[in-house]
Amino acid sequence: MAEDYRPHLLIPEEEVEYVDYTLTARSKDRGVDRFEHGSKLSDGLRDIVDAYTRVQSGDSLRDEDIRIFEVVLPEGLKFSDKTLREFISNEGMTITHVRNSRHATVVSHKEKMNNLINRVGSYRDNTGSTKKFEDIDYFGFPDPEEKMSQAIRVVLENVTQKSRSQSPVLHRLPSITIRVRTILEPTSMHRFTL
Repeated sequence: MAEDYRPHLLIPEEEVEYVDYTLTARSKDRGVDRFEHGSKLSDGLRDIVDAYTRVQSGDSLRDEDIRIFEVVLPEGLKFSDKTLREFISNEGMTITHVRNSRHATVVSHKEKMNNLINRVGSYRDNTGSTKKFEDIDYFGFPDPEEKMSQAIRVVLENVTQKSRSQSPVLHRLPSITIRVRTILEPTSMHRFTL
């Protein structure tokens, strides 16, 4: 032990200054034009509200006050980020399903949706401190093709390929409606348009 003693590597205790090290989170400036990006977010929310208004005018969802839509993040961000999930929750959206690291389906109530529209408007007009909206690429509806199970996709592909190969006229039609019997519910029939 005596041969390992190296006095030139020791720092005397009176020369050491202890600093309190606390981590702080800082949002990164993504260089996004707030007006352009806020307009894109506002357009997406307006499309969602318009679609629900059209459906509710048909009396099918008159008493429902929830809005289901998709939140998409820009490249490089993930829904595994706790502060991002907290921001989404604080804005009145509840994450119900995370499809991949960038796409999630959320639910919001009608009154919270109106508040979200106002907050996005403040972000767009640069009148509020809602800079976290930079972390959202856009709002929209989930793609119905991606909500379809893999088993149904396989059946649809097989039926479409068989019908098009058997009839030279069918491959020229822009869309056809077929009935598919699901694997899980063999007694029920579902209709899909291709």
